[in-house]
Amino acid sequence: MDKSLEDELSALALANGAELYDASFIKEDGNLILRISFHKEGGVDLEFCTFMSNLISPLLDVKLADKENYYLEVSSPGIERILSEPNHFRLSKGEKLSVKLPDKTTFEGILVDSNEDGFSIETKEGIKNFKYLECKKVKTIFEW
Repeated sequence: MDKSLEDELSALALANGAELYDASFIKEDGNLILRISFHKEGGVDLEFCTFMSNLISPLLDVKLADKENYYLEVSSPGIERILSEPNHFRLSKGEKLSVKLPDKTTFEGILVDSNEDGFSIETKEGIKNFKYLECKKVKTIFEW
């Protein structure tokens, strides 16, 4: 994703009370999909997704005019999602995480802090600190 386009999407999100969570092109079942997700206090509903889709479509038509045909998908990041960037961790503070290390060791706990280098979770055994680079997979966990 072009950085200037990502910055414009981010500015539009902020102007409408949300934050750009992620924007990326993926191939799925032979189709190219531009998947854009937004985070918003109180949650992202269908009405907001429709509003943002209508708002950003003209921008995308201009900025991506030379791109092959693609489908636009606008959504929330979801209840259970993979965290892969420092911003994802910042927006997930207070949520329960599963942290998987390369040796397959897994930790679960509440995200209590994060910065540009890593994050901390509170587990039953106490606070555990992790560097982003030492984690294989980190995702939120939703418990019913």
